[in-house]
Amino acid sequence: MDLQGLKLFLEERNLKKFVWISEDATRITGRIEYDSRSNKVVGFVLPLRNGLPETNHYIASSAQTIQEYFKTGTKAHYAYIIVAQPLSDNYSPPYCLTIFGTNNKFTYQNVKKRFAIMQKDAQKYGISILGLKSDSILPLGNNVATVAYLEILVKNYTKDQHMLTITDLKAEDKMNYAAAEKVCSPEVRKMIADNIDNSAGTTAYFKLMYLISAAFLDKTLSMLERIYI
Repeated sequence: MDLQGLKLFLEERNLKKFVWISEDATRITGRIEYDSRSNKVVGFVLPLRNGLPETNHYIASSAQTIQEYFKTGTKAHYAYIIVAQPLSDNYSPPYCLTIFGTNNKFTYQNVKKRFAIMQKDAQKYGISILGLKSDSILPLGNNVATVAYLEILVKNYTKDQHMLTITDLKAEDKMNYAAAEKVCSPEVRKMIADNIDNSAGTTAYFKLMYLISAAFLDKTLSMLERIYI
């Protein structure tokens, strides 16, 4: 994680040391190669430790060792990229902190641990990471949107009242649209508003989700209604 490089990047451009972290994976055509500079075999999925890849793997110490890598290792089919976006009034390009090969299989806990370490290490260079996903909290003005309120509903109210299950709230499955439909439904929003204090941010966020979905998918709406939404 090149935080020292990020520090120099910010200083050279006279930027304040406040950044927002983003990360994503992109599909690649995986290939196994030998890197003479590091004396390592690259292209395999690196194991994660506290959410970060362990780079001291796949050292080409012998031909027999390399052979073993091909038997036990998994070829990476994704490049995972983590970038830091400086927060500035003027446009500044993002800074790439790291790129590593992955099979795109990791848990939400891996992400939380990774952000915690990044935040701690960034402080050593005087850098503040303002944007984190680690607590599943989205600031909205003086309020927040958080999945914690949904967990309260699931634990304290029966399913026939909100139709939610704990599986619907798992962050690992980001393609579960059926769960998204349920969490932003009017019934769920009303239950949160009626039973949980200081939940205005969460209900506002779910209402926004509901209206955006309706604008594209609700066939009963007229064109003017869709534009208005």
